[in-house]
Amino acid sequence: MNTQYTLSVFTEHSLGMISRLSAVLTRRRIAVESITACECEVPGICRYTLVISCTEEQARLAAQQLERQVEVFMAFAHADHQTVYREIGLYKVPLVPLNSTLELILRKHRASVVALESSFAVVEK
Repeated sequence: MNTQYTLSVFTEHSLGMISRLSAVLTRRRIAVESITACECEVPGICRYTLVISCTEEQARLAAQQLERQVEVFMAFAHADHQTVYREIGLYKVPLVPLNSTLELILRKHRASVVALESSFAVVEK
């Protein structure tokens, strides 16, 4: 039975990686629901998150095959029930008019400051 799995793939930053990842999944006849690509905290390392629809065995074998690619460091397959979802919002707030009330706003909305610059703050909620 096909269920949704999340593949997390850590690779070197190189051209054509998305097409290589999708080619491996296409050859295995695995349906890709979504792809997200971003740079990691480590410079030069990218993280690809792919949501796929397949069996558990297909997801495990696809992760193993992806790890054998030259530029791939690690690949993990997680079932939907093993994934924790969390939504956050990041807001860029100007500091000029809010200097005296910023702390009250943060406490009222249970938000925290992620970054603080001279003219603005980045707030996470």
